[in-house]
Amino acid sequence: ESFVQTIDPVDVLWVIDNSSSMGEEQARVIAEINAFYAWFETLQLDFHMGVVTTDIVTPTLSGRLFGTPAYIDSTTPDGEAEFAESLNVGTDDQGDESGLAAAVLALSEPLLSAENAGFYRPDARLVVAFLSDEPEQSPQDAAFYIDFFTTLKADPGRILIAGIVGDYTVGCATECDGIAQTALPGDKYLDVIAAFGGVSGSLCTRDLSP
Repeated sequence: ESFVQTIDPVDVLWVIDNSSSMGEEQARVIAEINAFYAWFETLQLDFHMGVVTTDIVTPTLSGRLFGTPAYIDSTTPDGEAEFAESLNVGTDDQGDESGLAAAVLALSEPLLSAENAGFYRPDARLVVAFLSDEPEQSPQDAAFYIDFFTTLKADPGRILIAGIVGDYTVGCATECDGIAQTALPGDKYLDVIAAFGGVSGSLCTRDLSP
C-alpha cells in the first residue's frame, strides 16, 4: 500500500504597523524572517506571501500590497530577500493603526481584481499575521472582522490568524539588545486571533523567530 499526502497551497498576508514607533520592531522581524521563510521552502509549499500596512488613509497604501513584486511565491528568484524588503514598510503611517481594516481592504474588491490581483486564491489556505505595537483602531468591533474572515472560506478551519502584538490588557515592556521595547495592549487583534484558534506572541519577546 502507498499513501500520498497532498499539501494545500497557502496565501500569507502580513499586516505591518508602519507608525513612527515601529522602526526597531520592523527591523527585528526582518532580521529573523529567515526562520519563518525556511519552513515554506522545507515543506515545498505552494505559497503566496504579501505585505500591507496598517495605514488605511494614504491612497497608495490602504490595503494595497506593498513592494515590487506585489507578492512573492515559490518561484520568485531570491524570494526571501524580496520578502524581507517588502516587510520594510517604513514609519510614515498617516492615520490610526487599523490593521484589521487594512486586511479587509486587501482581501476585498476592488483591490482583489486590481492592485492585489493574483495574490488571494479561493482554494488556498489563508494566513493573516499582524505586527503592531499599538491598540487596533479599526472602526468596527472584533466580531465584525471575525465574521468577515469566516466568510472567506467554506471551511473556517482553512484560516489562521496570527499576531505579534502587545500583551492582552497590560501591553508589555522589556529591553532587547539595549533598546527599550514597549507595546500597548493588542486586545482586538488577540480577540480575532483567539476566534480562529490562532497563535500570538508578545512584541517584547527577545527572540521573535519562533
